[in-house]
Amino acid sequence: MGIRFCPPWTLQVNRKSIFHQETETISQQLQKELPGFRGFSAANIKFMRQFYETWCEDLKSLTTVSEIDTQLLIPCENIQKEDFDIYLFLGLGFTHLVANADNVSNHNQQYQKHDAGNGTYHNFPAPASGTPTILKHFFHKYSCFSLIIPKLLKICQKKSGICTQKSSVQATLKEISGNQRILNKFIIIFAVSCHIWRKQEIHNMKRLINYALVLPLLLCACAHVDESVTTTCNVLPIPRSVGFNGDSFTFDGNVSLNIIAGEEDKRVLKEFLATSPLAFSEDGDKILNLEIDSVQGVTSPEGYRIETSKKEIKITASGGAGLFYGLQTILQLIDNNGSVPAGEIVDEPEFAYRGLMLDVSRHFFGKEFVKKQIDAIAHFKMNRLHLHLTDAAGWRIEIKKYPRLTEFAAWRSKQLLKDWWFGDRLYAQEGSPEAHGGYYTQDDIRELVKYAADRYVTIIPEIEMPAHSEEVLTAYPELSCTHEPYKQADFCVGNEKTYEFLENVLTEVMELFPSEYIHIGGDEAGKASWPTCPLCQKRMKEENLKDVNELQSYLIQRIEKFVNSKGRQIIGWDEILDGGLAPNATVMSWRGTEGGLAAAESGHKAIMTPGSYCYLDSYQDAPHTQPMAFGPYMPLEKVYSYNPTDGLGEEQAKFIYGVQGNLWVEYIPTEELVEYMIYPRILALAEIGWSNPAARDYTEFRQRAIKAVNSLRAKGYNAFDLENEFGQRKEAQKLSEHMAKGKTVAYSPAAPFNEKYNAGGATALTDGIHGGWTYMDERWQGFIRDGVDVVIDLGEEKEISTVSADFMQMCIPDVWFPAEVTISISSDSTEFKELARIEHTVVRDEGLSFKNYGWNGKSSARYVHYRAKCGPQRGWLFTDEIIVK
Repeated sequence: MGIRFCPPWTLQVNRKSIFHQETETISQQLQKELPGFRGFSAANIKFMRQFYETWCEDLKSLTTVSEIDTQLLIPCENIQKEDFDIYLFLGLGFTHLVANADNVSNHNQQYQKHDAGNGTYHNFPAPASGTPTILKHFFHKYSCFSLIIPKLLKICQKKSGICTQKSSVQATLKEISGNQRILNKFIIIFAVSCHIWRKQEIHNMKRLINYALVLPLLLCACAHVDESVTTTCNVLPIPRSVGFNGDSFTFDGNVSLNIIAGEEDKRVLKEFLATSPLAFSEDGDKILNLEIDSVQGVTSPEGYRIETSKKEIKITASGGAGLFYGLQTILQLIDNNGSVPAGEIVDEPEFAYRGLMLDVSRHFFGKEFVKKQIDAIAHFKMNRLHLHLTDAAGWRIEIKKYPRLTEFAAWRSKQLLKDWWFGDRLYAQEGSPEAHGGYYTQDDIRELVKYAADRYVTIIPEIEMPAHSEEVLTAYPELSCTHEPYKQADFCVGNEKTYEFLENVLTEVMELFPSEYIHIGGDEAGKASWPTCPLCQKRMKEENLKDVNELQSYLIQRIEKFVNSKGRQIIGWDEILDGGLAPNATVMSWRGTEGGLAAAESGHKAIMTPGSYCYLDSYQDAPHTQPMAFGPYMPLEKVYSYNPTDGLGEEQAKFIYGVQGNLWVEYIPTEELVEYMIYPRILALAEIGWSNPAARDYTEFRQRAIKAVNSLRAKGYNAFDLENEFGQRKEAQKLSEHMAKGKTVAYSPAAPFNEKYNAGGATALTDGIHGGWTYMDERWQGFIRDGVDVVIDLGEEKEISTVSADFMQMCIPDVWFPAEVTISISSDSTEFKELARIEHTVVRDEGLSFKNYGWNGKSSARYVHYRAKCGPQRGWLFTDEIIVK
C-alpha cells in the first residue's frame, strides 16, 4: 500500500540570521572540515537566498517520488517555502557523501566508532574524508538507509536524464560530485542547514531520516542545476546547459568539415576556420558538422547546440551567428592535446545587445588595432562595437562633403589630450609639424565594417550633437551661435544650416555603416549660448518650447525623423530624455541606472552602461599600482556584480536591450594601455550580457577569467595581470573600533552631506567603516563647496588622545584635499576649545592620493567639533570616518 509522509513539525528558520549574520561562523567551520573550501562569496549568499524561490514551485509540481517496494508519496503542498531550504540542504549533502564513499555499507562500518549511542551530535570534529560529519554520523546510525538510497538514486537518474551513459548509481553521483562549482554550492548549502540544526537543537536522527526521504526530488533539482554549468566547461561566457559524458573528440588532422548554411554564412565560417588553430582534411574519418536548423529550447538566432562524441562534433543553430558562437565555445574547450569533451551544450544569450564602446576621438587608434579588438570581443560572444568617432579632441571619419573635418578638425596641436586640454586647445592643418591626430578614410570604414560583420559584430558609429563639437564649430564656425571659431561647444539649434550639415554628414555615415542604430550623442550640452542666441530664441518661440532642454529635444527629435526616414534608428546618451524623449529612440544609460529605468518604464529600449559599473577608464586595482586613470576604483568583481535589470518588473525588464562597457581614453594614449584597461573587465560584461544571471559566481568566474587573460596575453594582448591583483585598500578591509563609533553626529545646516554620496546618512562618519579606493563605494561621504562641519557627541566626558579623519584627492573629477581643518572640543556643546588648526596648500596632481588630518595629545571632552574647509578649487571633499581615541 502507499505510504504518505508529512513532516512532524515546521522548523522555524530565521532567514536573515542564516544568510547575513551567521555566514562567517559557518565559513570558518567549513574551512576546518572541508579542504579547499575558500569561504562564502556574495554570489554564494545570493544563491542561497534565491535557491528556494527558484525551485520551490518546481518541487510543488512533483508528487511521485519513487517506485521502491512501497509507493512513497510526499504531500508537497505541506512543504513551506521557509522549510524547503532545509529539505534541499540535506539532499545535496547526501549527494556529496555517497559520491565520495566507496560504498554505503563500508561507510557505515567506518564511522560506527563515532556513535555516542544517544543519536545526538553537537560538534563538528574534522572528519578524515572531508565529508560533513553530521552526515557520516547519520549513515552509521541508520545503516538501513543504505538499502534505500541506491534505489532512490536510480530513479533520480532516470527522472533527471543526467549522466544516462553511466552504468551505476555510484558513477552517476561521482559525475555530479565531479562538478566542483555545483558541488561547492551543495556543500555551502548543507553547511548552513547543519548550523541551523545545531542552533535549533534538532539532534534526533530519526528526524533527519524523515528529511532524507525527499532526496529523489532534491537530486532531480540538483541534476537540473548540473545542466547549467560544469567545471570542465571552462568557457567564458558560461553556457546555459552543459552535460559531459567522459569521452572526447580530438582535432588530430583527421577531421573533415561540413557546413550546411546559406552561402554568405558558409563563406564567413570557412574563412574564419581557415585562420583558426583547427586543422581539417578532405577525407577525415571524424567530422565537424555546422548546420543551420531550429534548436529545441533556443529562441535566439545567436543560440546554438553542440553535440559531441568521439567521432563527431555537431553545432546546430538557427543562424550563422549561433554557429560562430558555437565555434568560439569549441575553441575555448580545446585542451593542449586538441581534445574537446564529449556531451551536449545548449546555449543562448540573455541580451540581444552586448557591446564595447571605444573612444577613438580623444586619442586615435588605427584600423588594425580596432580589428584586433573585434577579434577579442567576438571570441567572447559580444556583438557590438560602438566607435566614438567625433568629439572636441578630433573628428575621426572622412566626410566627402566637408573636407575640413579631416584636413583640420582631425588634428590638434598636442599629442596627449591632457596637454592639449589644459593648454592652448588649438587645431592644426593636416601635414603641419604640430599636427597630431588622424582619421579613418571611407575605405578604412568599409574594411572595418566588413571585418566586424565577418565575426558577427556590428559597428555602431557615434556622431556627437549638439555638444562636444568644438572641432566642428572651429572648422565651420557659422554653425555655432556666435559664428566665431574656438568659442563654442554646442551647435546652434536655431540655425537651419546646422540641420543641413548634420543631415549631410549622417547621410554619408549611413552609407558606410549598415547598422540599424546610429548613435547621435546628446550628452552634456552646456546650452550656455542658447538663451541669448537670437536664432535659438526664435526657434523656441516658433516651436512653443518652454526651455533649452526642450530646445535640445527638438533637435534630437528632428534628427530622429531624418534617420528614421533612411530606415534606421537612433541611440543617444540618457540626456536625450531631458525635455522629452524622441518617439523611437533607444537610450544608453550612463549617469547611473535611472535613465535606462525611465526609458524602460516609458516603453523605450535601453542599453545599460552606468558609469559605476561599466566605465573601463576607472582604476581596476589599487591606484598606486596602476597607470593613471580617469575614474575611481572599479575592480573586476565590481563590474561582475552588475545586474542590468535590477529594480525592474518583468514587463519593464523586457525593454532592457543589453549592456555595454565604455572606454574613454582621455588618459589612455597608447594601444597597450587601451588593452590593459579593457581586459579582463570587458569579460565580466560579456558574461553579464550572455549568461543566465542565476549561474553567476564571482569566485568561479575569476578562475575562468584568469584562463582567458592568459590566453589573451599569449595572443599578444596587453591584459591586466589578474592573478597578481593587489586588491582593496587595507583600511577598508576591517571595522575600526574607537570611542566615537556609533555616536551621534550633528551636521551644520550650512554644510550638509550630498545625498548622492551620503554613505548611509547621518551615521556614516562614526560607523567604523572606512572607505576603499573610490568615493563611489558608498563608504565615503561627500561634501560640496561648504566642506565638512560636524559635532560628535561621545555621550559623556571622556579622556581623548586622538581625533583624525582621512580625505582623498582625485583632481580629474574635482575631488580635493581640504585646505584647512579645525578640531575643537567641548563639555557642554556651547563653549568649544580649539585643539588644532591644520592648514594645507592644495595642489593639482594626477592620480589618487589620501591624507589624514588629525590631532594627537591629551584632553577630555564630550563633544568633538570637526571642520574641514575647501580650498580655492571649491570642489568636492570626501571623508570616510572620524576617529576618536
